[in-house]
Amino acid sequence: MVRIPKRINGSLQMLIEEVYRSGRMSRQVYLLMTATLLSGQKVSPEERQQIIRVLDSLKLGRLSMTN
Repeated sequence: MVRIPKRINGSLQMLIEEVYRSGRMSRQVYLLMTATLLSGQKVSPEERQQIIRVLDSLKLGRLSMTN
């Protein structure tokens, strides 16, 4: 079971910026983002859209996955 921090909003933006800056996403960050979307946690529509964009970039090969 993945625990999702209650205050992810501030750190979420920093994670997204770091992922785009480096062009890489760790499996831990991937799990956090997908769990955030699926958990029903209150995420603003803008934050939800940002997560979806990051995951789409990963799927399209614009970002790489690291361990």
